[in-house]
Amino acid sequence: MPDAPTRPPAAAPVSPWLLAALTFALSLACIKLSRTAGPIAFIWVANAVGFAVLMRAPRARLGRLALAFAAGNLLASLAAGDAPPLALGLCAGNLAVVLLATWLVRRQLPQVIAGPLRLDDSLWILPIYGVLAATAGGLVGSFALWLCTGADPTRPS
Repeated sequence: MPDAPTRPPAAAPVSPWLLAALTFALSLACIKLSRTAGPIAFIWVANAVGFAVLMRAPRARLGRLALAFAAGNLLASLAAGDAPPLALGLCAGNLAVVLLATWLVRRQLPQVIAGPLRLDDSLWILPIYGVLAATAGGLVGSFALWLCTGADPTRPS
């Protein structure tokens, strides 16, 4: 007789220090590898990691983890040579993406917090993260870019 399905073991909690270090390393790598002309990196893996950690974290740890994610993101931008106001603005955009996606997924799909991710759940996560949250974060980042550099986000450079 087959074993009854069991709930997967709970993931070990991620330390805020580990999340900050991982966010810093991934952000800096993406900046160095995918920035061409200007302050925008075309690949940004750190948001996916931040989203995955925050989505599964207990509610009591969300604030500390979000702060750690933001710190790693901000420090990477500063280490890459961005001016502090621009680094803050781009960090705010990335934080908006991750926090909005986390809030929407936790609100609309609470079953993904504790259990394995099913295909139908992931089909809902894609538009939430890929469209709604990414658009909101892109608007924040574009505004920061315009405010700090005077770049027109509606025209290619």
